[in-house]
Amino acid sequence: FFSGFSLKPSTNLTEFFLILGPLFVYIAAHSYAWYKGTVGSGGLIRFMTPVLPLASLYCLQGINLLTSPRFVNRWIKTALYIILLYFVFITPFKVYTIPRRFNEPERLIHKASHWLKQHALDSGKIYFFDPLLQYFLGVSYFDSDRINQFLPNPENPGEKIPEGSFIVWDAHFGANEGRVSLESLVNDPSLKLIKLFKPVNYFWVLGKNYYNIFVFRKDTTLEGYYNFDRLNKLSFYNDDDIQQIKIIRHLPFNVDALTSLPDTLLAGRACTRLDTAEINSYSISIGGSEIDPEFTRIRASLYYFPAEALQEESCILELSIFRNSWNRIIHHSTLPYYLYYHTGMWNLMTVEALLPERLDNSGEIIVKILQPKYQEIYIRDFQVELIK
Repeated sequence: FFSGFSLKPSTNLTEFFLILGPLFVYIAAHSYAWYKGTVGSGGLIRFMTPVLPLASLYCLQGINLLTSPRFVNRWIKTALYIILLYFVFITPFKVYTIPRRFNEPERLIHKASHWLKQHALDSGKIYFFDPLLQYFLGVSYFDSDRINQFLPNPENPGEKIPEGSFIVWDAHFGANEGRVSLESLVNDPSLKLIKLFKPVNYFWVLGKNYYNIFVFRKDTTLEGYYNFDRLNKLSFYNDDDIQQIKIIRHLPFNVDALTSLPDTLLAGRACTRLDTAEINSYSISIGGSEIDPEFTRIRASLYYFPAEALQEESCILELSIFRNSWNRIIHHSTLPYYLYYHTGMWNLMTVEALLPERLDNSGEIIVKILQPKYQEIYIRDFQVELIK
């Protein structure tokens, strides 16, 4: 049917209804959904996969036209086929790095699966969302006694799952395909947060969530267990591969600077209120000569106390690394975890980055606290650490 190029009306009509029409209707429908932001369309190129066979038929028709005897002889036709096959063969190696390396979400899923094999796989049923986790666990997708994708009740995640079960929630598939919010997991009294896997450098995923992987276990025997306290501790001290931490800066505050909070919240710690008249409230500068080359990462952290409900981007912890006095090679910012920060109590905020292999003596690391919304926020324990 596609051996040649035809201008016959009957042929064109058949092609239109069987190939061209469905192809453009599909593309137009996804384009409209992406434009209107409906039906959860992410505008991803993988959504075009179902119509690739239709598009390939038109590609074949174009090749047949170019290589038809009316345009080229046998030798030119053979040369065109060789060139075409050459590009078909080398394109995957140009587009992808072979062997392919994990991206950051895949690396964390692989790390989480390794931990689950050691601590959870034979201890309770595992509920998960990212399909890659099942592959790394090496368990059949249909082994419903050991694993299950998605939860029976997304709105009440602790219901209808056995005691001792594990929930592996990731910020992409868990929040979107699974329709389970992190807040519902943290606030469920039957679920206990036991593990957090976080990237070295924070990044957004669909839904404006920072990508993290949280592991909860259903345990109704523990009372007074507060997931939010556990969350603060895990988000700071959760790296299994950390060998040494070295504090290189700690910004002290004057206790007397804070007068509106009760002593029970101060707990003897020095803290201060961010200046609501300045965007750039506090900063720490570290010279390149102060960085020990044995350390591979740097982390800045602080505790913040929101006295009111925070607006988006109301408090930003910014980390910039300059290889020399004028070349900024790394710039990272982090915001509070808006899904699970609490007003009226201390919350932890961190930002982390890989250090360059070589940092000149003229280089510099600058950490800033920015407050573009001028809200009432108190801070304490502002420090910078080296990690290896």
